[in-house]
Formats: sequence, structure tokens, C-alpha cells
Amino acid sequence: MAKLSISKISDFIKRRIVESKPVTFAIRKAIEIRLRPLFNQIREEMLEEFTNHPVTQEIDMGPKLGWNSPFLGGSGDLFSFIGFNRDDNPTEPIKKMIKGLRFYTVFSKGLEHKFEIRFFPTMDDVSQATPMPWAEGRSWAKGIESGISGLGSYLNKEHPVSRSSAGIQAKNKDGKLIKVRSGQFRPTKYMSEILNKYRTKFLSISNLSVKTINS
Repeated sequence: MAKLSISKISDFIKRRIVESKPVTFAIRKAIEIRLRPLFNQIREEMLEEFTNHPVTQEIDMGPKLGWNSPFLGGSGDLFSFIGFNRDDNPTEPIKKMIKGLRFYTVFSKGLEHKFEIRFFPTMDDVSQATPMPWAEGRSWAKGIESGISGLGSYLNKEHPVSRSSAGIQAKNKDGKLIKVRSGQFRPTKYMSEILNKYRTKFLSISNLSVKTINS
């Protein structure tokens, strides 16, 4: 009588698993039950970190007279300095991107199962979703990190022509900007840091890959 080796028995079991749709389905569901909560947790952490970032919080509070912004080195707030319209909600597009992250199964056969996160934004996606109100082609979110000009002429005060109702650019009678304050805008790590951090966190989950919005 022929003897079956352990390797042959193992190969036989693996083939039966691969050929069995109910077993494949059960294994996939078991892995999903483990991975999906991790995905949801990391997505919530990403949204919370963005929402609680000092830049997001200052912009979300809207225009404020008499506010002292750490990013402007004194009087003023980011909302009126950047020049948003009073009723704008500038950070909402980024929040929607984070909430829009999705968990998908991309391959499932036997013991091999692969999953991916789709619609993960790149910095280019963020830039396109955060246009500077007064400069076409520029992004306020990117400007937070690289710097935004005009602070020397910025006044935190009410004025009929102010978009935000709490900030204007000081000009002379010829319409040219004049310097009315010292100091410089303080660039701060913002979305690039958050994206890099959470892309790494997602990729640390086994069997999981990350696809960007346009990939």
C-alpha cells in the first residue's frame, strides 16, 4: 500500500480549499472581519487629526476680529487673512475626501486574499480642492506649508469690501498695497504630513494596498 507524504497531503488540502467557493468565501469574510474595523479606526483617526489640527480649527472658527493667530504672528485669523467669503466652509472638501475612503476586496481565491483602500487623496488632489480665493491655480492648503504672501498689508478689521467681513489689504489712494505691520507668515506642516502618516498606517495592515483617487 502506497504511503502518502505530509507534503502531498498538504497539497491536496490546499487544492481542495482553492476549489471550494464556500471555504474561500468563509476565509475572506474572516479576514474582512479583522481588517475592516482596523480600516474604520484609522480613517476615523485621520479625520480626527485633521479636524483637530490647529490650522483646521482656526479656519473652521471663521472670521474673528481681535484674534491673535500663532500663524500670523499677532492680530488676525487665517480665515480673513486668506480671504474666504464669510459663509465659506474651506475645510469641508478635505473632510469629504477622508470620509470617502473605501475598503474593497480585490482578489479572493483559496488562501490568498487581497484588499485595498481606494480614493486615498494625494497632495495634488488636496491642492485642487482648496483653491486660494484670490489667486487662480494656487492652493491655500499648500500655502499653509510653503507660505502665503500679503501679511504685511493685512488688517484685521471690518470693511464693506472685505469678503470675510474681518480682514482687508491696506492700500494707498493709487490702489497699491502698503505695509502696515511687521512679521512673516509662519509656514506649518499640514496636509502633506497627515497624508504621509496615514498612508503608512494603512499600508502597515497586512494584505492591504492603497490606491489614490486618480489611479
